[in-house]
Amino acid sequence: MAKMYQVMVIGFRGEKMAIDVGNEAEWNSMTVLKLKVLQLTYTSKTLEDSHPLTYYGIQDKSMIQSVVQLPGGGTA
Repeated sequence: MAKMYQVMVIGFRGEKMAIDVGNEAEWNSMTVLKLKVLQLTYTSKTLEDSHPLTYYGIQDKSMIQSVVQLPGGGTA
């Protein structure tokens, strides 16, 4: 039986969601854009859409943080 790869996404309310990525071939071709629901971070790095998960060192069962971006900001 082929190994199934999975990541855990932590929502902005602290909820955890397991996402099944698929087998090894699917894992190696999975990009952030395919996975993205909100802005995602891993080890304090913002994940760019075009990079594969492996580019960031994300492994099977890694925790990925989702971040809500609010418009506005700037200087006072």
